[in-house]
Amino acid sequence: MLIIALAAPVLFGAAALAVDVTMWARQRGHIQGAADAAALAAAKELSLASGNNDRVVAVAKTVVAANLRNSEAGTVTVTATLVNNNTAVRVVVAQPSILVLGRSIRTDPPIIQASATARSAGKRLCVIGLDPNADDTILGKDSSTLTANGCAIQSMSRNSEGLSAEGSAKMAATSICTAGGSTGGSRFQPQPSPCSPLVDPLATSARPSAGPVRSDKKLDVKTNTTLLPGTYVGGIDIGNTVRVTLAPGEYTIKSGELKVHGDAIMEGEGVGFHFTGTQPTFKFHGKATVNLSAPKTGVMAGFLVYEDPNVATSSRYEITSPNVSKLLGTIYLPKGELFIDTPTGKAIAEQSAFTVIVARRVQTAGFSNVVINSKYEMTDVPVPANTGVIGGTSRITQ
Repeated sequence: MLIIALAAPVLFGAAALAVDVTMWARQRGHIQGAADAAALAAAKELSLASGNNDRVVAVAKTVVAANLRNSEAGTVTVTATLVNNNTAVRVVVAQPSILVLGRSIRTDPPIIQASATARSAGKRLCVIGLDPNADDTILGKDSSTLTANGCAIQSMSRNSEGLSAEGSAKMAATSICTAGGSTGGSRFQPQPSPCSPLVDPLATSARPSAGPVRSDKKLDVKTNTTLLPGTYVGGIDIGNTVRVTLAPGEYTIKSGELKVHGDAIMEGEGVGFHFTGTQPTFKFHGKATVNLSAPKTGVMAGFLVYEDPNVATSSRYEITSPNVSKLLGTIYLPKGELFIDTPTGKAIAEQSAFTVIVARRVQTAGFSNVVINSKYEMTDVPVPANTGVIGGTSRITQ
């Protein structure tokens, strides 16, 4: 009896440990599941957040909290770190273990930890040349620079020279690819890779409708004013030193030019331009200052420029002023060419959280310095479906 009495605590401790170890294994499984789910969600957020660690950490913590909300253990600690050159997320989840019978022999429960690393396979596209046959579907020439920060440049042309950089021109992006060939060698960073042609990602977007007619012939703006959304037949001309503020909404330019030139200023938040009719276009010339952001809601949500796919002939949309620093939103020109040729290296579009260009052709020339950002998390302006981040899913890599 004495031996049994002396052995009882040992036997009880062993039994308690066995029960607790079983509970720990189950708890670790739950923690590992939470870490996996958090890493996958954080990797998806990373593809949208352009390396914003605060957003990634917040998503990881939210997912872990949701997965472990019924846990009886103590406080959960979550860390999320960007790894692999900011292309993946490592999440570590730690929590005190649950003591069932072991409380009688120890008061400091061991910490259970699990980790997971996930990578997003999604691709951020921000410059797309649509013409499937032309040479120079995307072209840089002279001393121009096209920089796509954190996103990709893609030419859909099957032509052997569908993507070209001439003279001292340079193109830089996370990735550059072409459905055909390229000319330019070291002018590309990185070197272009082959890729399958995409279907126009915006072809199925809802088409804007024309609003009330504000002017039935070309509107020459002579004095500082605020313009209202609606239809402007024949276009709008803003020149000299006139300052125009655009009220939020959708502007239809029908069969004419939206021309801003001289030292004029045009600015507006939450505005979208719908170009339709015969040879519609915009021209930002001279030393004009243009600062625009797209609507956050409505048919044109995320679209700064939408060219009617049914226009009869193609047009050239021109930026030759060096003072076009904000073009926040998507520029969609399925029949048009975006031509940027400025006389200085002052950055075009650099003040935009993001810009997406989807055009039949894209050309930079002169000393243009075009900066395309992809900081989608920095604005409430949405990226239209099928642009920005496309394809792929997050996956656990470790």
